Amino acid sequence: MDQGSGEEITWNIPLAQEETRKLIMTAESETLIRYSYADLKVVEDPKIQVINLNQQPITYGSSGNMTFTLSSEHYAKNIKVLINRIGQVDVTEIDGKYDVSVPYSGKSLYDGKVSIQVIYEDELGKQYTTKRVFKATITDIPWHIQLLNWINSLVNRQD
Repeated sequence: MDQGSGEEITWNIPLAQEETRKLIMTAESETLIRYSYADLKVVEDPKIQVINLNQQPITYGSSGNMTFTLSSEHYAKNIKVLINRIGQVDVTEIDGKYDVSVPYSGKSLYDGKVSIQVIYEDELGKQYTTKRVFKATITDIPWHIQLLNWINSLVNRQD
């Protein structure tokens, strides 16, 4: 590497101790030893969580608005929020909390579940994924849909 080039190099170095913030580099020859110290910038996993889901009970044939909050411990970017059978919400970046509001149909949550998957990156571009499933309250579901839900629950039973 040419020292005068001014190029930036990024390394992923797992740290055993979180308080370590310096890197010591040593170069030696037969007659010379040189030490150099570099400050490390530690990038933490943003640890995005989906919290405070508010889905009011609605009937099977009506529409409503669902709200929830994305909460991150550290800066995150390029966030994609995938909501089962409802759609996707894209968020450029967050560092803290971000409120989301999504319109939906009672028909899209016929199985009584809201599955929210969040795909995001830390500031260096490392990708993370988290998923959370919430209970949804949908009333007046037609009998044939209830029957299909029951059969589906038997087939997909996890013991």
